[in-house]
Amino acid sequence: MRLLFLESNTTGTGRLFVRWAQRMGLSPLLLAKEPERYPYVRDESLEVFRTDTSDMKALIELCTLIERDGGLAGITSSSDYFIATAARLAQHFGLPSPSPEAVELCRHKGRQRARLAAAGVPIPAFHLVTERAAAVAVAAQLGYPVVVKPVTGSGSFMVRLCRDGSEVGAAAGEILGREVNERGMPLPRELLVEQYIQGEEYSVEALGCDLIVGVTAKQLGPPPAFVEHGHLFPAPLPAGQLDALREVTCSALQALGLTWGPSHTELRMGPQGPCLIEVNPRLAGGFIPELIRHTWGVDLVEQSVRFSAGWPLDLRAPTFAYGAIRFLVPDAYGRLESVEGIDKAATTSGVADISIYYPNGTHLCRNNDFRDRLGHVLTTAASAVEAGNAANAALAHLRPVITAEQAA
Repeated sequence: MRLLFLESNTTGTGRLFVRWAQRMGLSPLLLAKEPERYPYVRDESLEVFRTDTSDMKALIELCTLIERDGGLAGITSSSDYFIATAARLAQHFGLPSPSPEAVELCRHKGRQRARLAAAGVPIPAFHLVTERAAAVAVAAQLGYPVVVKPVTGSGSFMVRLCRDGSEVGAAAGEILGREVNERGMPLPRELLVEQYIQGEEYSVEALGCDLIVGVTAKQLGPPPAFVEHGHLFPAPLPAGQLDALREVTCSALQALGLTWGPSHTELRMGPQGPCLIEVNPRLAGGFIPELIRHTWGVDLVEQSVRFSAGWPLDLRAPTFAYGAIRFLVPDAYGRLESVEGIDKAATTSGVADISIYYPNGTHLCRNNDFRDRLGHVLTTAASAVEAGNAANAALAHLRPVITAEQAA
């Protein structure tokens, strides 16, 4: 039986999804418009069909042929941009999937906000606008600072903290002037202007509506961007605050109809308690699944594949340790010559994994989103403080050597 991946994450968990399908005795098959985007296709000997993944009619015809040729166990995607299409395709063939309507609702941050507000879930005050002048006007009404973001996207893509009207105008102009995202997909000419919530940021990882796996503490880089520089799991919070984060998350999932499959919900612990920032109808990015696997022994990628193939979940008793990820974010950009100190970082106590995402010779540029991260270190320890300290110590050994490039 084949497990179809409709596009995928080009790095990180994309490869892990393929490997878990293989371990479960399934035959993974990637449907992609540009298979060359996926460096692990050759490494994993992954079967690929090149097709227009935005054409539902063509996808149905292709999947019908694949089903006749050997059967379909499931259809899914690890990519935020294709999960709604994958859900509709799976539903068409009677395969396990989340509600396509719920996924599409979540994918549009404005519509998601409206549904959550109607259900009484605590969220920031917000306005959905389509013009730059309107963005500036509503920002003044909300009071500075505000957050300006596209209505679709992930990985902090084009999300900005703005402290005055000129910054709002610039951020809104950038979003409205952009026709496609980083995957070349059309962008709606809409944006959100929302209240900035002061407080620490967390995410709640869930499998289905009622199974909360755990809470992750986030470490963000400097404003105005919201690039994640690190994670800590499980979040070292008092039981009452953990319960409050879980309760808000469960209420949001119920309100959105997202009762099946993995989800990643981001919140801030504001002055009045948890405030929900957004619900993502997919597994967490930023290597959070790997962090949880190393610390608790629960593999969320495996469970996601089981969901998609219609298999029961296999949740063993967790091994309660703490884990931390710190991302390598360079101060300068240009041509990556090398990353020094990897061997020394690897000898730091508690290090479980070190990964550099780009080969030497890659031309790096600042994007102010997840693409700014060059690599990571992952550590485990008996306490949150020890795990965080070990990650910081290991990261300090990594020194990217980058040559500034001359302007053409």
